Amino acid sequence: MKETPVKLSQWMGDFGLLGERPGKEANADSISVQLFEMLLARGAPLSLDEAAELVDGPKARLGRILERFRTSGAVERVPRIDRLSVALWAAMLAQHQRRGEDWMLKKGGFQRLLNTKQQSQFLGKLKKGKLTVEDVEEA
Repeated sequence: MKETPVKLSQWMGDFGLLGERPGKEANADSISVQLFEMLLARGAPLSLDEAAELVDGPKARLGRILERFRTSGAVERVPRIDRLSVALWAAMLAQHQRRGEDWMLKKGGFQRLLNTKQQSQFLGKLKKGKLTVEDVEEA
């Protein structure tokens, strides 16, 4: 059973998935091999945040490894529409706290993206601190 990860790491090294000078990345239990095995076993796309939670390694390093996989053609970058509402919600909260309501209405893009009713609903909930991911997803 231990031969499979070794063979996988050797195969990854042969195809340049471990970098130009792999060193410790050629080990069967390296972060690159763990990440590649995870991608092979998964059906859904993997975000950098999820990878950081599942594999013990810094986000920056995981990002470089995923980028190396992408440039080799082994994986591709896809939009994560399943996480879009979470990203928008986080951005709305952050910008409202940093820049305020006026900015959200003018330069923040609410006028371009939302009708008047939706703008007032979002801003009301942002003021009260009660805007949820579900609210954003519904809109």
